[in-house]
Amino acid sequence: MKKSIAIILFLLMSGLCLGAAVDYSADASCMGYWPMECDGDELDLSGEGETLTETSGDIPQSATHKFGTYSRDFELTADTEYLAHADGGSTDISGADQALSIVAWINMETVGGTVVGKYYADDGKRQYLLGSSATGIPQGTISSGGGTAGTNAWGTTHMTTATWYHLAYVYNDTDVRLYLNGLLDANATGPVNPLAFTAGIAAGTAKFIIGANDGTSIANYFDGLIDDVAIFNRALTAAEVLAIKNYGVTGEGYPSGTANGAKWFMDF
Repeated sequence: MKKSIAIILFLLMSGLCLGAAVDYSADASCMGYWPMECDGDELDLSGEGETLTETSGDIPQSATHKFGTYSRDFELTADTEYLAHADGGSTDISGADQALSIVAWINMETVGGTVVGKYYADDGKRQYLLGSSATGIPQGTISSGGGTAGTNAWGTTHMTTATWYHLAYVYNDTDVRLYLNGLLDANATGPVNPLAFTAGIAAGTAKFIIGANDGTSIANYFDGLIDDVAIFNRALTAAEVLAIKNYGVTGEGYPSGTANGAKWFMDF
């Protein structure tokens, strides 16, 4: 009887919890989903086919992860590593009245660096970027023209090493918003979050890169673990950001405190 009740409760909770059964990688707006499960080039599981090429050394799998079985371990001391594909394709999200969202889990070994971007401070290469400052503050950058300096939104939380954080960058054609661990990381002073921005997104010529910036030479490398990365050509709602943080892009994760859904109800 206890097991039957537990199963019923689990099914009810799965249906009621926001995003618990939603596979955002199958959403028509998902322009790329890289679960960081590969050894070598990273396959795009969104259906867009944007495989990312492993560059400047091996980016090993790590059993320390948030969803799936692995994350990828980027380094900047022994060899500067990143995953990339050429300008163009589904990640070239740009134009007036165009929205954009990026989500990723990170666990830094060195504070700072670019997590996901199609951006660098060379003329014509500025588009969008998600990362953190040298002090670990979440950063979202957007440019309205490839030769126009990017406009930065900043969070307020100083992220540290050896800790998992979920980052989300949302542009809704009205403002740029940065979410940390599913919540808006608002900053009341200095550069603000959310940051008003209505100028549209530039069609920059930079490569799309996870783990670094494009430019005359690749720069701003990320050092640490990255997991469950996705990009969308629409603005995710606050509820969707929280759901992705809790359950993963594919909706296969489970609330914290449960190893997995099956174990949670079968142990009664």
